[in-house]
Amino acid sequence: MEEVNFVFMITAHNAAEFVERTLQSISEQTLGTWRVVFSGDASTDGTVDRVQRFAESAGWSDRLTLIRQMERRYKTFGVYQALHEHASETEVVLMQDGDDWLASGNVLEVLASEYRAGWDVVWTNWVGTDGQPGSSFHLNPFVPIRQQPWVSSALFTFRSRLLLDVSEQECTAGTMTWPKAACDQAIALPVLERTFRRKHIDEPLYVYNRNNPISHDFEAKRTPPFGSNEQIRSSNLLYRWRARPTPVDQAFLGEHLDYFLGAAFASTHRLLGFLHSNVAALRDEHLGVQSSDNERRRQQADDDT
Repeated sequence: MEEVNFVFMITAHNAAEFVERTLQSISEQTLGTWRVVFSGDASTDGTVDRVQRFAESAGWSDRLTLIRQMERRYKTFGVYQALHEHASETEVVLMQDGDDWLASGNVLEVLASEYRAGWDVVWTNWVGTDGQPGSSFHLNPFVPIRQQPWVSSALFTFRSRLLLDVSEQECTAGTMTWPKAACDQAIALPVLERTFRRKHIDEPLYVYNRNNPISHDFEAKRTPPFGSNEQIRSSNLLYRWRARPTPVDQAFLGEHLDYFLGAAFASTHRLLGFLHSNVAALRDEHLGVQSSDNERRRQQADDDT
């Protein structure tokens, strides 16, 4: 059986209140072929020191690569730089925030079985700490990535060689300025475009922390991926960046045709449902405006008489 080696790529800014739970969920994994690269993004609350102490007390400090960013650079830079300096081409990367955690102890077991089957990118669903179900979903394999809604959120995993092939220009949408928000998209979009072997798992294997007061989501009280105006602006910029054609792996397509057809159907059905609900909302709003206008006209007519 093929051994799958995982590297948790964790970034955090001032997550001391939550980071031990994050690390505990890693310690509880039943599959032991993992290590951690932790990038502390100019934290001032002792986050990095807590990570170091936890790893030492848990007995896996030899699996930890600790990066102390003295200047705030945000997640996209942290992930890109850390993996280019510390990841092996043969590892599978799990992107994780320092204030979120894995939902169960068998997450790596589930993922390993998918990577042994030949998949290059696997993302799962998530659940919020408030119990709200996640928004991750299937992509249509026959439609360009940037022409589809953002559905490849946490837990997002991929073979590290895919990101090692990505340029800074792609992650910054040509601006060469590292984004401060929509960082998951900045990494995931060019990675997804590099392979046809990508799969979504419906099971929520990741817990999204909705209680962190410095998160974009907490700030605006919206559902991810649009938690703040900064995220919306960055996301629009990334989606307008020129798309990279994804090569179709004909042999793999044939072997996994049921999944690909099912993903295409599910994605299309969900999009149509979204469009229908929004059209209905616009219609109701339009009718409401018309009704108000008519009422105002009647009132004006009564006043005139």
